[in-house]
Amino acid sequence: MPTYDYACEDCGTRFEKQMSITAYSEGAKPKCEKCSSERVTRVFTSVNVLSSGRGSGSSSNGPACGPGKFT
Repeated sequence: MPTYDYACEDCGTRFEKQMSITAYSEGAKPKCEKCSSERVTRVFTSVNVLSSGRGSGSSSNGPACGPGKFT
């Protein structure tokens, strides 16, 4: 089940809430965990992406393929 991040417009508290994709798409909004306000807004956070280094354009296994170069 996905976790969504919210911020309370009244007290400024940020919190996470797990809910189904169906509930979220139907407009369900949680109450603030601190002040119980219903005035909450979803906030978006950054996502870390790890890479193995493959597909970065460099290769130690032979010549790189590019426009006009086929190996």
